[in-house]
Amino acid sequence: TDSFATVTDTDGKEVFRYWMPDDEDKATVQTLQAKYPTAMPYFFTQDPDYVTVKELAAKFTATGEEAEGLATI
Repeated sequence: TDSFATVTDTDGKEVFRYWMPDDEDKATVQTLQAKYPTAMPYFFTQDPDYVTVKELAAKFTATGEEAEGLATI
C-alpha cells in the first residue's frame, strides 16, 4: 500500500510530496517478500531503518560511542 505526505504553504498550495514506498523501497520489499513469505509486509518497507537502529544500538553497547540520531529515554 502506498502512503504519502504533503507539505503546503500558507495558501494551501502543495509545495512538497513524499511517497512511500519509493522505487528503492519497492525493490527491497520484493526481495524480502521472496525471502520471508510469511512475514508481515509492513516490516519490509522499513527494513533498512531497522538495520540502522540495530547497528547504532549495538555499536553503543559495544563501544559506548553515542548513537547519534537514535532516540533515548
